[in-house]
This record gives sequence, structure tokens and C-alpha cells, in this order.
Amino acid sequence: MEEKKNSDRGETPSASILISYFCAVLLIASASMGIGLNRAHGLGSVFGYSGSMLLPLLPVLITGVLALMGLVLLRTPYRDRVVSFVKRNVAWLAKIWLPGLVFVALAYFALGFTRLMGIQVPFLWRFSEFWLFGTLGIFGAVFLSQSRRFQPIQALLLSFSLMGFGFILLKFIPEINSNPLAYDWSESSRFYDASLFFARLIYGKKVPLPVLDPSRALLQSFPYLLPSLPIWAHRLWRTFLWIGMPSSAGFFLAKRLKLQDKRVSLGLTLWFVVYTFLCPVYFHLMVIPLIILAGFDKDRLWRSALFVVLGSIWAGISRVNWFPAAGVLAAILYILEVPKGEKRFWAYWSWPLLFVFGGLAVAFGSQAVYALLSGNPPEAFATSFNSPLYSYRLFPSEVYGLGVIAQMLIASLPLWLVILLSLGKNLKKWWAVRHLALVSILFVLMLAGLIVSMKIGGGNNLHNLDLYLVSLAMITVYIVFDRYQMDEPAASLHPQFGFSLLTFTALVPFFILLAGMQPVTPSDSLDAVEKVTELQAYLDQAGPQGGEILFIQNRHLLSQKLINLVDLVPEYDKVFLMEMAMSHNTAYLDKFHQDLADHRFKIIVMEPISASFQTPESHLFAEENNAWTEAVSLPILEHYHIALDFSAEGFIVLVPND
Repeated sequence: MEEKKNSDRGETPSASILISYFCAVLLIASASMGIGLNRAHGLGSVFGYSGSMLLPLLPVLITGVLALMGLVLLRTPYRDRVVSFVKRNVAWLAKIWLPGLVFVALAYFALGFTRLMGIQVPFLWRFSEFWLFGTLGIFGAVFLSQSRRFQPIQALLLSFSLMGFGFILLKFIPEINSNPLAYDWSESSRFYDASLFFARLIYGKKVPLPVLDPSRALLQSFPYLLPSLPIWAHRLWRTFLWIGMPSSAGFFLAKRLKLQDKRVSLGLTLWFVVYTFLCPVYFHLMVIPLIILAGFDKDRLWRSALFVVLGSIWAGISRVNWFPAAGVLAAILYILEVPKGEKRFWAYWSWPLLFVFGGLAVAFGSQAVYALLSGNPPEAFATSFNSPLYSYRLFPSEVYGLGVIAQMLIASLPLWLVILLSLGKNLKKWWAVRHLALVSILFVLMLAGLIVSMKIGGGNNLHNLDLYLVSLAMITVYIVFDRYQMDEPAASLHPQFGFSLLTFTALVPFFILLAGMQPVTPSDSLDAVEKVTELQAYLDQAGPQGGEILFIQNRHLLSQKLINLVDLVPEYDKVFLMEMAMSHNTAYLDKFHQDLADHRFKIIVMEPISASFQTPESHLFAEENNAWTEAVSLPILEHYHIALDFSAEGFIVLVPND
């Protein structure tokens, strides 16, 4: 992207660049000060703040004040002197740009590692981590620009997008381990569901296919083609999917824009990846944007319709709130790329309507066909419509923090601001109905996402607003790069100005992903292997007679042959059992309770059990806990007792009461 000699506000390119960098420094300092003051409040006697926590904020305050002074001076007759001063003092950095970048990269990963591992480095971590990483981001951008390979604004976007991408990688690295036990609440069920596509190969019998997120299970199933692969290989493949799917979608989004500068394409791709991780967008759902971005062609709409069908088929075996995704994304691309021209109203809108409603019909049909072939009762696929809603999760609270609405506004308002400022005075150069259609689509997606976020099991993040944020991101970059086709001839939208605005949005995922990178507890694989060996010995001692062995938790131990000589019981996997409990599927739960009363299972392996109920005012996911306690924990404790307690490793073994 070439810089203009004069922006729409009359600054020279150098002044415009300095404004961008000073604004970035000021934003980083302001956010760091706000977070630091909040942490120090109520912990000391300096006006209610801790003095020892205020002192490390001094360099943050100094950099913020200097950036603010720079911005003020650039609006005065001293502007040229400021530009000249900065040029003289950064010119020498061009000679050391490569060692500088190496130092920034090493410092970044060293800081990231210590934060991830919870290592307290004396003196260093007294400073705000947001300021430390943010300062590294600024220096990284400066060194990139001094390499003469990146323009300063490109360097700023790339530096912070790379850092956000690095936070994502750092988060996944601890998960790629050889611990045979489940890493998180649902990992075991995800691996087990993936194995069902090769049930005859693994279990020696036909087993019903997964009901929840079949497309995710299908993507995770490929390592089972090589049955001897260790568990770390399955985790590595899952990480590849998490990173690879949004990266591929971002690549095709950048390709659609026909950007001549590959460096801008790289920065945009990374920006898209880190922004979608704000939800996050699950990798099996990212397949749908990938299909549409790669296959949609405004000049061959019937061919595009085939890609909508393909994406909708995938949506039908994914999640119900993504059923319209392929059609909606195709309609968005059509509205962005096709001006009205001489077309009549219905001649123009027939294709978007066909994409949306045709895609929705295909998705429902795809689900119906899959339900028929899966071997499960059709009503098992309708549980999401029977779950209760809790509106308080949308709003700030002691347990749910900012709430979903505030999180959504933090993530999406910067993009809306970029859109409005980029369109500027040219707003009337488009057919107003096209604007209205795009806004209406986003509003409907936002509303649907908020409704689903209230559902029990919906979580406390933005993953149910994923389609809204993906659509908003697509529309934003189309407008920023002047690819929203006008209906009336007009001057350019000043893409350099829009690109500068887009650069600042990279700070949003930078801050949020950094805040979410909490210290992890290193996995004790040797101890876990020992406990699995003890479990195997206990099962061997119990022998094959006298009932079945039910794995509610850690069922992947069977699918990956980490536990041998145990016949699979397909019913009552943990995640599906929770879904039935939350949706109050009485027929399913009554059968489960009867099997417990009949002592059908001579051994049950599950997570540590609790009979306590929780209140929403004091516990996260209290309703989920209470549904599980009522439908699962109490009935099990009524008929079974603990024989082996491996609670420290995340599971227990129960046997029937005498």
C-alpha cells in the first residue's frame, strides 16, 4: 500500500506516522495505568492505593505523558521540529534493525514463558505486563519499519498481530503433552467422539456417531487412521486445526481483496486470526467462512451457490446457530462486491435471499440426513431448543465479570468505528438499501448470539457471537481496503487512513489475549501414567464377569488403547450426559437412573463427585453444576460408592453399594 503525500487532514506522511505511533503508545500507557490503578486500589494508605504498586507505574505514566506531549506538539507550529527530532534519533536504528528484532523476539518469548509458567522474576514483574509487552510491540514495529521492508503503519499492525498470534501459540504449547488423562473438562469426550467414526477399527463393533458437534469430531478423527499414534499427536493435530483453520480463512480473505503487497496480506491474515480468537471461533466452524471466502465468485453466482450448499452441509453437522452461516456470508460478499447498477430491486436481491434461505434449508436437511445415519434418536439433536435461558449472564456481575454484552462491545465497537470513519462523507455513494442490509444482518447475528449466550452451558465468553464478529471483520476489511463497490463514482476512501485505523484494532486482541494468558500448572505425566496403571490393575482384578464398566470421564483411555480389555459402553459419556441434564431430557435420564438402580455397571469411572448445590451469586456455571448434581451426582451416590479416589488426577472409581 502506497502512502499519500497528504492525508485528508493535511499532515505530511511523517507527521501522520508519528501520530499513529504516539496514539499507540498513549493507548498502551492508558490501559496499563487503568489496570495498574485498579489492582492497587484498596491495598494501601496512599489515598487508598498501595504505594509499592504505584511506584512501578511511574515509567508507564512518563511514556504516556511523552506520547501526549508529542501529539499536542504535532498540532502546533513546532510540528516540523518534532518530526525532525524523531527522524534524527531513530535513524541510527536502521543499522541495528536485525539484532533489534532478535532482541525483541527473545524478550517477548522470555516474558511470555515466565508469565505462562508463573515464574516470578525479581523486579521485572513489578511493572505492568501490559506496558512491558506493549513497549516491546512498539519497538518491534520500529525495527520492522527500519528494515526498509515494511512501511511504518504496516509494521505497527504486523508487530501487534504477531504478538497476539504468539499469545495464542503460547497458550496451546502446554496442551501438547503426553499426559494420558484429560487436560480439561471436555477433552476426553472430544477425543472419544472423534474415535466413533472408526468404531469398528477401534472397538470392534458399530457405535452410534456423535450427536454434539459432529463436524468437530470428524476433523479430530484423522489421527485415528494411525491407531498407534500417542496422545500428544492427537493434541498436536488439534492445535494445528485451531491455528490452521482461521489462518486459512484469513489467507483467502486477504486474497479476495487482491492486495498487491504481500506484507499487507500477511498482516491482515494475522490480524484476522487474532481477532477471531476473541470469541474464539471454533476450528470446525471456521471451515464455513473458509469455504465461502475461497469459493464465492460474484461473476459466477450458480457456481457460488454450490459452495453455499457445501458450506451449509457442513453447517448442518456443526451447530444450529451456524446453520445460516454459509448463506449469510455469501450474501455479505454479494452485497459488498456487486453494485446495484441497472438491476431492479428483486433482480438484485434474489441471489442474497436464495443464498440465505436456500443455505438454511440445506443445513436443516443435512442435519436430518446425519441424524438418520448416525444411529441416534432424532430427538437427541433438538436438545439445544429445550435449555433454559439466564439473562443475567449478559450483564456485569461478581461472578461473570463484565458480562457478555460489555465483552461484545469491547470487541466490536472498534470495528464499527473504523467502518464509520472510513466511509466518511462518501456514505451516500452507495445504494442505501445495501447499507441497511449489511447492518440488518449484523444486528440479527448479534441478537441471535446474545440469546444463545444466555442458554445454560452457553459460557461466559463470546463464542456464541462468533458469526457476528466474523461477519463484522469481513465487512470492515472490505471497507478499509476500498473493496466495497460503490453505486456512484466517487473519490477514494483514503485506504491509508482506514488502514491506520485498522492497525489500532489490533491492540484489542493484544490486550484481551494477554489478559487471558494465565499461569498453567505443568502436567505431571509420570504420575498420571502411574494412576492409569493402577486403574488397569484394578479393572483386571475385577475380571470380565458381573456387569459392565462405564467410563463417564476419561473415555479416551479406551479409544487410544491406554486401558485394555474393557468393552465400550456407548451410553452416558460425560459431555452428552451433561447436555441431557441441562435440557432436562427425562426419557434419557430416567433410563440412566434405572441402570444405576439395577447396578448395571460393576465399575464407574468419572470425575470427582460432589453433592452440593451452588448459587449464581457466588459460583461460575452454578446452574450447570446444579443440573449435573441433580441428574447425575446424587443418583450415582445413592447407588454407588467410591472404591478408588484419584481426585488429584481428576477422576474416581465407583462400585455398587452392597
